[in-house]
Amino acid sequence: MRAHVPYFGAPRATIALSLCALLVSAWLVAAHVQALTSNRCVIRPHTVCVKRNLHATNLAGAHLAYANLTGANLSGANLRRADLRHANLTGANLSGANLTRANLAGANMTRANLHGAIFTGVSLASVTLTGVRSGGITRGPARMPPGYVLRQGYLLRVLATPVFSLSSGPQRVALHRFGPSRGAVTYAAQVCDAPGLNCLPAIRVTTAGHTFTGLSGQAVYTVKLTALGNGTTTANSRTASHRAVAGAAVAHVVWVLMENEDYARVIGSASAPYINSLARMYGLATNYAAVSHPSLPNYIALTSGSTRGITDDSNPPSHRLAVNSIFSQMNGNWKALEESMPSNCSSSDSGLYAVRHNPVMYFTSLAAQCATNDIPLGATPDISSAFTLVTPNLCSDMHDCGIAAGNKWLSTFIPKLLASPQYRAGSTVIFIVWDENSSGAAGNRVPAVVVSPWTKSTRSSAAFTHYSVLRTTEELLGVPLIGGAQQAPSMRSTFNLS
Repeated sequence: MRAHVPYFGAPRATIALSLCALLVSAWLVAAHVQALTSNRCVIRPHTVCVKRNLHATNLAGAHLAYANLTGANLSGANLRRADLRHANLTGANLSGANLTRANLAGANMTRANLHGAIFTGVSLASVTLTGVRSGGITRGPARMPPGYVLRQGYLLRVLATPVFSLSSGPQRVALHRFGPSRGAVTYAAQVCDAPGLNCLPAIRVTTAGHTFTGLSGQAVYTVKLTALGNGTTTANSRTASHRAVAGAAVAHVVWVLMENEDYARVIGSASAPYINSLARMYGLATNYAAVSHPSLPNYIALTSGSTRGITDDSNPPSHRLAVNSIFSQMNGNWKALEESMPSNCSSSDSGLYAVRHNPVMYFTSLAAQCATNDIPLGATPDISSAFTLVTPNLCSDMHDCGIAAGNKWLSTFIPKLLASPQYRAGSTVIFIVWDENSSGAAGNRVPAVVVSPWTKSTRSSAAFTHYSVLRTTEELLGVPLIGGAQQAPSMRSTFNLS
């Protein structure tokens, strides 16, 4: 009978090989630790590695949140997926470093050298980049701070004077440059209007930037940038163009009007998780008030700057308004998207469609445009117009079906807006506003959420009203203020829209 050999009775050769493997693993760990503690600099969160030489160090996945790496030499380092949140990289040398998918939220890169660094999948929106040197950040796309774009090592930002008043005042385009790591680079810069028909003369610049003035007053310009090498040769000249919208790049404003809920019933409610996630991620006005009761006077006030004396929800024949409105200010460049409306420009209630929630029908000057611009809301919302009003039906807007139903509708609709070409281009602001509260409590306080590429986790207790939304929209789109918007506080600076 063959004797049974238990597991712990393994052959001596197997045991020897296992011991060797353990010794090799221990040696590799020790070598890795030594590499990460070069110059007695231990790599860990909150570490201090001022002016240390970490050239070509493998720091993939390293946890360096809040670390002080001032003046450190990280040239050629592997920082893939490293956690560098709020790290201080002032004056650090990151030339040739690989920062693919690293987390740089809140990091300070003032005067850092990013020549040839790789930033694939990295957001730089909250990173301090003052005085950064770069000969070309490679292999993007790296997302720039709001209002900026990186082209061939140059940071472009478009401004207006006065900001957002596109119909008056001289326009300007400010060009800011990332300096190269070595020597001066001469470049030619030229600004043209969007069709390219009117261009300012190209200039040669070697300074940190230049401001072009005396533009034609158009909303969109093309910046053409040609690098000329070291100023003695044009053999390697290249041209980069960038279409940029004046001001904060706002070309589209969208209103989504919800119904009849108090601020306290929506904000913080377990029935509205999506709405509250938007409020946390973007902007929330915590002291926002409607102007009247019932619904219709609020819709009219929002769009024309006054309730026009209306105190009921009567249909259009009872209130024919020959007055100016945000729609008439757009000269046809507007849309009203009405959910469940049976046909274009429908003037009477039908099913879940309520005409009192469609203010277009009350303004007599819009009769000629109504058939083409006041349309049923489709599966894919078209927000290509300068101004778009979105009116959900009586169930989707919380009027009949409650908070949870409205939250569910917004959770499927707002992502469509965020995925639109207009929002992805960084040119769209979305206001989600309730027309009036449901309790009749004094103050008529309602939720108001602001969604834009430039609005990040902003809560404001400033006193705003429906007239503030109208004023802000008119400022963003460069048209005169009407009615109550003239005295209302603007929401523009509060929510970083300027």
